[in-house]
Amino acid sequence: MFGLGFTEILVILIIIIVAVKPEELPGVMKKFGKSYGEVKKTCSEVNKIKDDFVKLADADIETLIMEQPKTARNNAATDKSIDKIKYHTKDIKVEQTEDKAEVKTETKVAS
Repeated sequence: MFGLGFTEILVILIIIIVAVKPEELPGVMKKFGKSYGEVKKTCSEVNKIKDDFVKLADADIETLIMEQPKTARNNAATDKSIDKIKYHTKDIKVEQTEDKAEVKTETKVAS
């Protein structure tokens, strides 16, 4: 999600362990865990919103295609608008797939 691999996270944790007093370490780690959980929850919510948006956009495209008379479907402006919508939903789907892959990777690293 943030472009951090296992080694980068390990280095950060080692720096935290060295920089924080031993008696404060449990509290710091607890705060770190809570923060990570909140970030993970937020990412899940964003992905759900993206899923909902893509489903809605796909449904709108199908509705536009089906509700228009055959002559309107051949209209160049209508086709151009539909192509723009399809193009943007493809971008969203690609971003969504990338985000899901990042969340899965970070979940595996955190586990």
